[in-house]
Amino acid sequence: MQERPVTEHVKRNKDLRQASLLINLLADERPGDLHLAWDDLIERGESWVKKVTKGYAKMQKLFPGIPDLDEVS
Repeated sequence: MQERPVTEHVKRNKDLRQASLLINLLADERPGDLHLAWDDLIERGESWVKKVTKGYAKMQKLFPGIPDLDEVS
């Protein structure tokens, strides 16, 4: 297994933190936008849904304050 540089882990965590903040804001202020984004994602196909679902689960482990996926989809 290849190890990634520390900077990649730091960037990934920063990106996930920013995404979690955005999701929280949209869930509070514009929940319809999250539902529209999810609908668009579904139209892109099963592989997109699987990738986002997997990534969302990782984000919830790091930032448990974000809504459950079923609340935003």
